[in-house]
Amino acid sequence: MRLQRQIIAQYAERELESQHLLSKGLVRKPYRSPDWEEELRFVQTDRHDHLNATNYFVRMCMTKRLLKHMFRYFGVTDNKPHPGYPVYFVTLCDATFVVSEGKSYIPLDPLKKMVRSALRGLSYLGVIEPATYVDYRRLDREGRRVVCWHAHLVVWGVARKELKGRIDALNASVDGQVPEFQGMALGLKGAHFKAIERGQFGTKIAYMLKMPRKQYSVGFRRKLYEETGLIAYYNNKRKAGTKARVALFRLMRHLRLEELMIAGGNGSELLKVVKREAQREWRQTSSYFQKRKPQKSRGDNAPGQTEPVRPAPHFESLRSHPPATSSTPILVDAYLTKIRPSNAVVRSSSAEGRIRAHRARAPP
Repeated sequence: MRLQRQIIAQYAERELESQHLLSKGLVRKPYRSPDWEEELRFVQTDRHDHLNATNYFVRMCMTKRLLKHMFRYFGVTDNKPHPGYPVYFVTLCDATFVVSEGKSYIPLDPLKKMVRSALRGLSYLGVIEPATYVDYRRLDREGRRVVCWHAHLVVWGVARKELKGRIDALNASVDGQVPEFQGMALGLKGAHFKAIERGQFGTKIAYMLKMPRKQYSVGFRRKLYEETGLIAYYNNKRKAGTKARVALFRLMRHLRLEELMIAGGNGSELLKVVKREAQREWRQTSSYFQKRKPQKSRGDNAPGQTEPVRPAPHFESLRSHPPATSSTPILVDAYLTKIRPSNAVVRSSSAEGRIRAHRARAPP
């Protein structure tokens, strides 16, 4: 599909730029760590045994699979670049999940629980990501560099009026209490939504899986204060600096990309399939697993010599190798039925799952 190839090429170009800037930052003396060589290999190669959240190859693998199934689910084609019903882009942010830039532990489960509670009964699929605030002007944290964890989600199957009422309720303060989703500062909302414009559906899906590229600061609305006496702030954003990129990488290095993804309603079934296919593709193509495959015949390599690590490709090569997709629109319910596993045997990569599968196949 031409539209899908264009979106993937644009996404790859921006991700390669982010990878290049991060690599330059990791070797710079002010930000260099004792194991900087290992960090550089971690960023620039695909030699990982899991879908790491900071790796370019992993994000490309997941983005291709997510675009493929989202396009088929909504019946998006080259001639029909937008779903036949409204789809919304929702952002949920809460000041509770603001942590220091150097903190190593990220409480993702409480944030996921809040997101599921806020969107209960709706169909959605999204990704949790961090954002760096270089000047966090709150009374108790003046001038500190902090990281705010928030969620970007694609929501569907709901009328605009109903969704607006739900988002307004999340931002409302009842009897002077703190809203369910508290903004970063006074005047900033913790929850907001916007209908996805025509032609931007695929771009928004790819945007959710990007590596963080921006850094933010909180500005004071001085004119409003002089005219009304109200204290309020606003967000400024600009291209992320080297320090912010390196800090976010070290903050996310131990996370799997699957851990950052969240879904509900019909999106849950889609996310299961996307994860399963991405994991299967990674086991088949990554250098980590290729190195461990038994060689059936001697190749050109000398004994004991391993295959070279796959370098980061230029985004132009993605245009010449498009992903295999179908341009035939598939109805929503029929597609979910098609991708849902029909066998009763448990399929799991864990040891417990393999044991259950073996027992299910064993004769009585």
